[in-house]
Amino acid sequence: MSSVSRRALRALLAAVGLVAVAALLAACGETKDESSASSGSSGGASTPAASEGANPDAPIKSGLKTVSIPKQLGNPYEEFEHSGIDEALKELGGSNRISGPTDAANEAIPVPAGITFFREEKRRGDMGPSVFFMSRLSVNDLLAFYRAAYAKKAFTEDTPLTQVDAKGASIVLEGTSPLKLIVQITAIPELPGTNAVSVRFEPKR
Repeated sequence: MSSVSRRALRALLAAVGLVAVAALLAACGETKDESSASSGSSGGASTPAASEGANPDAPIKSGLKTVSIPKQLGNPYEEFEHSGIDEALKELGGSNRISGPTDAANEAIPVPAGITFFREEKRRGDMGPSVFFMSRLSVNDLLAFYRAAYAKKAFTEDTPLTQVDAKGASIVLEGTSPLKLIVQITAIPELPGTNAVSVRFEPKR
C-alpha cells in the first residue's frame, strides 16, 4: 500500500472516530424532552408521557411553600444558611417553614425542686446559659437529676472527666449541640448537708 493510501486510511479512521465520539456526546447530553421528541418523531406520534414532560423554562408558581430542615434549630450558622431560603421565597411570593431538632443550649436549664439562692444568666457570645443555686439534695441525687434530664436530650457523659469526692462532684455532658454542659457540685462546710451547684454550657474545645 502506498504512503498516500496509508495517509488517506488514517484520515478516514480519524474522521470515523470523531463522528463516533460526537454521537456519543450527543446521546449523553440529550435531555428527557429531546429524547421523547426524537422517539415520538421516529414513531410517528408522541405518547402522552412525552408531551407532559417537565418544562425547565416554565415560570415558578407563586405561593410556593417549602419546609427547611436544619441539623439543629437555634444554631447561628444554620439560621444564617436557611435565611437565604426565606428571602428567596419572599421574592417569589412563597413561604418557608423551618422544622428540626432544637439545640438544648438554647433552652432553659432545668433545676430540681426545693432550691435556694437561684441565679440565671442568659446565653452570651459563644457561651451558653448558666444557672447557680443551692440545694439540700445529696451529690448523688443532683448528679442523677442532670444525667436523666439530659439523657432525654441525647446527651452522654464524658466519663473520663467525671470527678466525685467528699468535697463534691463535676461531670461533663455532650450532645449534638456545639456546646457542652458542665455540672459542678460543691459541698458547703458552713452549711452541713447543703451543696452549691453550678450548671453551665461552654463551647466544645
